[in-house]
Amino acid sequence: MKDIVQFKRCLMNRAAQTGLAFDFDASDAAAGNDKLHAAIVMTDNKRIVTGRMHCMNHQTNLIHVVFVVSVFYSSLVSSMATISGLVGMGTHSVRCMLMVTTFLRRPCLG
Repeated sequence: MKDIVQFKRCLMNRAAQTGLAFDFDASDAAAGNDKLHAAIVMTDNKRIVTGRMHCMNHQTNLIHVVFVVSVFYSSLVSSMATISGLVGMGTHSVRCMLMVTTFLRRPCLG
């Protein structure tokens, strides 16, 4: 991580030599990201304008969940969470894709 921060700082300093540089980061509001952003913006170069924008991924996910619950029912959300957890586990998703591919390659009956 140190190398990435150092590279970014060098890049921003180079951009600042040609004029005013802008550095905007997008991340969630986790405490670790707050500390990282604070470390990145600590610079002596006043020609670099820094800012941070929260990505809003978690809030968007909550909006989708509320929509599904309000339109359908809460057990559907529970089932969707169970299926996504199962499919995302280990090699289960790869095996499912292989089985679907094998099934689709079979000739149709009828």
